[in-house]
Amino acid sequence: TAYEVTGGNIGAELVNSVDRDGHGNEGAPGYNSLWLGNYLQVAEVLDGYVINGTDISYDLFENVKFRKMFSSMYPLILSTSYSPAIGDTGTAGGKGLQVKLADMVKAFDKFGDD
Repeated sequence: TAYEVTGGNIGAELVNSVDRDGHGNEGAPGYNSLWLGNYLQVAEVLDGYVINGTDISYDLFENVKFRKMFSSMYPLILSTSYSPAIGDTGTAGGKGLQVKLADMVKAFDKFGDD
């Protein structure tokens, strides 16, 4: 039985699909905020991982674009408690933010940024 490995290629995805502001290639803020959550799961597994006997690291917390994903939603916050309902994110006039407290605590823990 032949097996096909799918997935991976995280480095290429960060280069090709995440812009310099930390947004993925989605139009809606809600979908872009999901990118951080999904990459964060992988980042926590690879945290501090270096291939034995080399200087090759797969630690995503060292990646500039991944780090930028943590602050990507800040410019979209309106009146301290709203994110715009662009695309199919939420409802028109609905209250809610696309920033998760647990993710921001993790960012502060890793980077020390306020």
